[in-house]
Amino acid sequence: MKAKFEKLENSEAKLIVSLEKDEFEKYHDKALKSIQEAVVIDGFRKGNAPENLIVEKYGEMMILEEMAHLAINGSFYETVINENKDKKDDEKIVPISEPKISITKIGKGSEFEYSAHFATLPKINLPEYKKISKDEKAKVEAELLEELKKNNADAKAEQIFDVQDEEVVEILENLRKARNVGAHVHDDGTVHDHAHGDQTEGEIKSDSPSLPELNDEFAQSFGDNFKTLEDLKNKVKENLSLEKKAKIQDKERNHILERLVKETFASIPEILIEEELIRMKSQMNADVERIGGKWDEYLTQIKKTEDDLKLEWRDTANKRVLSQLILNEIAKAEKIEVSKEEIDVEAIRILTDMPEANENHVNSYVHQMLINEKVMKLLSV
Repeated sequence: MKAKFEKLENSEAKLIVSLEKDEFEKYHDKALKSIQEAVVIDGFRKGNAPENLIVEKYGEMMILEEMAHLAINGSFYETVINENKDKKDDEKIVPISEPKISITKIGKGSEFEYSAHFATLPKINLPEYKKISKDEKAKVEAELLEELKKNNADAKAEQIFDVQDEEVVEILENLRKARNVGAHVHDDGTVHDHAHGDQTEGEIKSDSPSLPELNDEFAQSFGDNFKTLEDLKNKVKENLSLEKKAKIQDKERNHILERLVKETFASIPEILIEEELIRMKSQMNADVERIGGKWDEYLTQIKKTEDDLKLEWRDTANKRVLSQLILNEIAKAEKIEVSKEEIDVEAIRILTDMPEANENHVNSYVHQMLINEKVMKLLSV
């Protein structure tokens, strides 16, 4: 097997691999077996159809293509590992995208050659991310304190996490309305309270006789954990506090990431942007199908083509890719890692809910998700 690496512009590379005909022929039997298990030939059980009948029905190229698939899978990463074996870290060619494969030579009884075009890790010049984190957290907290002071001039910074009594009261009133035994919802979204007639859900009057009283009995209707109304109030306050802290944390993280992206320079490989655009399109396609629509009809409705959408999404895709590169670089600098046990716990949960998902893809997704969370947790401290 011969291999040649070629560094391209913008943190991309090309690998050209050539296999002699004898090396390529080694994949024949495994390829044939795989095809025999998949095709249907009259008069033969799956796995037993002879090669000549498979070729007669499907063509020689079917076997050659399966051989090529096996040869590429068996040689690409092995070649990359061998190429990097004796190199320093900053000299290694490390693929960070799926390779785009082009088969340049293939034929029965001949050599096999392909090229693989892929993205490599670009040089990331990180800004002072810990200082940025500290600055952006301070800005968010200052904004929230300013909001508090509009209603309370003496408000202190630590009060931005506090839950106000009126917030608890609002939740309790919504719970009462949700338990409105004397009301039902019309198709148009209005609520008919037998004491007050048709109203929107938010307009059901607090003094409606159909609403339950706020007392211990009302609290007990939510389960054995609540003996008194005070228990329910405390739980509502606790949940509101957790929700408020989560929203503030999300806001801080968004500010930090936006600043990091703004102050980080990197030459992003086009392949990574294209991959992100494909993911964005797949996600939107799934969203359209989830509400019963069809992708082509959706495009017609909004009077846009896929190319139009990709052009609109390009800036977002660029920021998403750069954000991920930054988080990975910080993880590397801080020696942040995740264990196999951590990955397994989350991966098992996902695969239980989505048994049809590819296990390798799920593990890869979970690994990246956990790395991201650990980095953001570091920056949020």
